[in-house]
Amino acid sequence: MTSRCLKRCHVRSRRCGRRAEVLISGRLPGNLYTMGTGRRKTKNSDRRGGAGRRATASGRRSAESRRAAVAVGTVAVMALALLLVLSRAPVPITELFGSVPDAAELCTDAVEWSSVAANPNRYRGAVFAVTGTVASAVFARHVDGKPTFINIGAPHPQRPRFEAVIWDEHRGSFLDRYPGGVEVMLEGQRVCVAGVIDVHDGVPQIELRNPSQLEIMSPSP
Repeated sequence: MTSRCLKRCHVRSRRCGRRAEVLISGRLPGNLYTMGTGRRKTKNSDRRGGAGRRATASGRRSAESRRAAVAVGTVAVMALALLLVLSRAPVPITELFGSVPDAAELCTDAVEWSSVAANPNRYRGAVFAVTGTVASAVFARHVDGKPTFINIGAPHPQRPRFEAVIWDEHRGSFLDRYPGGVEVMLEGQRVCVAGVIDVHDGVPQIELRNPSQLEIMSPSP
């Protein structure tokens, strides 16, 4: 069959010859072969380009995932640190401030004593400035530690009330500022005290270690 076609090709047309060449050699003519190869190269290039775009998109998603993970981790660490701060015992004033807090500065945002007395555990362990009128003050020289109690809002032992306590080891520095005695000079005065709030037997209190933690606001009306 191939021989006949070849014989006819010599007489009839070149097209048959090209067909015969394909049949005999199993190869496409040069122009057809090149055309087919070009199409395959184009398809391969398209595949490689698609793979590159997919790799780029995947890289972007991975980078976004890493950034999101870092942000979540940062928030988690901050939340844990806050929980640790809130759950620990009252922090010494000097640890929080590096020095004793100044009531004159903090008292601009002071909390009224009645708000603290109504929910003392909410304020426990935190640093606040508390304001109110001194209902009574006493130097308990016969009590261990010789404390001076400044009762704000109501006299001892009435409740609710707020207490400021000055222990004997710090009393001397207050006498320099209040030579007549703190318990004498403060009664009836509206004061502001600043420091770490603690709760003793259900009564909120602040320990005063330095006169800068105590500020007389104005006389009681």
